[in-house]
Amino acid sequence: MLFEGIGDLDLMLRQDGVVPWIRFVSKSVSTLRDAGRPRDPERTEELVIQAPSDSCSIGFGIDFVAREVRASSAEALLDRCVPWQSYWLHLHAIAVPEQVATLSWFHQR
Repeated sequence: MLFEGIGDLDLMLRQDGVVPWIRFVSKSVSTLRDAGRPRDPERTEELVIQAPSDSCSIGFGIDFVAREVRASSAEALLDRCVPWQSYWLHLHAIAVPEQVATLSWFHQR
């Protein structure tokens, strides 16, 4: 609902098929702590990503995808589409060179 306040997601997906939304990059895998217990374990699914080495970071993204489009990442450590409303949420992760943790949020008009 908040995203649709700044952009017409239906229109963007009809035009482009895929709308990038969020990108995270972790700090070096070697410095990450183990995940704690989820806040709501009954409604939480844990997705385990196996990093190829401790000297990389993990790039994680979430995109909106039209139902008729099948998004996939060839080099992905995680590549999953989750149904949400009338769209897919494409969850994907790749190994990237070691770097500082960042968060990016995309929006289009």
